[in-house]
Amino acid sequence: MIRWENTLRSHPFFARAALGAIKTYIQLSDKPHLAHGSLANGGEGADFDSMSTADRKKALKKAKREALKQQEKEAAERAAKKDEKKVIGDEGVKKGGDDPKGEKLAQTVDPLSDAMKFLTPLLELSPQRLEVQLQGFEVFLRRSMYPPTWGR
Repeated sequence: MIRWENTLRSHPFFARAALGAIKTYIQLSDKPHLAHGSLANGGEGADFDSMSTADRKKALKKAKREALKQQEKEAAERAAKKDEKKVIGDEGVKKGGDDPKGEKLAQTVDPLSDAMKFLTPLLELSPQRLEVQLQGFEVFLRRSMYPPTWGR
């Protein structure tokens, strides 16, 4: 078990998943409005980049209000299902995660620091992969954390 755990983060499947997460966090840092589902799905905010600053703020406020309403609705549904589970029993009920669509993960305050959580083990355990080095460059460039030799 210990040997397996030691090689887990150097496995190609972990590298592929971590690279996907890093790319997603880079996109979220470049375009923070993507974290709000109603704006990202082509609704009112389809041309978010061409909006004025005031219109962007209004669209973000509206998206946040809609997200709160949706969360309240989902919480009420979960409470109803929980009560139903108590009546039926816990047998045969498949448990799901709290955030199956990943909306809570997308609403991060600092996406680049979250990208570093995935990038650090990749740089340590898979430094020979070109994709890892390219994503590391993208993250470090956006964080303005240049290696010491660049400043000379």
